[in-house]
Amino acid sequence: MKDFVNNSIDLNDLPDFESVHLEISEKNYFKKMVMQWAIFCLVYSLILLALMNAKWGIPIWIFKLSSFFAFSFVLIGVFLSFKRYKSIGYALRQKDVIFQQGWLIKKTTVIPFNRIQHVASKQSFLDKKLGLAVLRIYTAGGSGSDISIVGLLPKEALKIKEFIIQLIDAEERTE
Repeated sequence: MKDFVNNSIDLNDLPDFESVHLEISEKNYFKKMVMQWAIFCLVYSLILLALMNAKWGIPIWIFKLSSFFAFSFVLIGVFLSFKRYKSIGYALRQKDVIFQQGWLIKKTTVIPFNRIQHVASKQSFLDKKLGLAVLRIYTAGGSGSDISIVGLLPKEALKIKEFIIQLIDAEERTE
């Protein structure tokens, strides 16, 4: 029987994913997020206006306060959209994809290509109008996508998707 060996690893020898340059989303992604907040606030304001005209005897100060909240939501929405836009980044390396998000709580996900099960590209109505796409990367064991790289150009999303699929196919042929 062979002797069991389990040597320790020097942490300084591990690869440093934090030094990798991350690509950021397209500027239109920031516009999309602001538009989503604006649509939310518009619907909120329309409901508020309908309630004002309903003649239910609601005091006017409640509507003034609600209008203030609607305006505040717009400002908060623009701020949060900007922070989210600046916090999203991704990188493709030889053996994995890195995705980072979050400005308050930063989350970095590194997925080796050999763990990827499926890759999908998606465009919502707003994405199509703004020329954007979302690339979703799935690994085994999850009910949803493990990462969604948002704010990509459709050609770029397709190019990355095809690159990953080729890597997965090549690896399956060598096994």
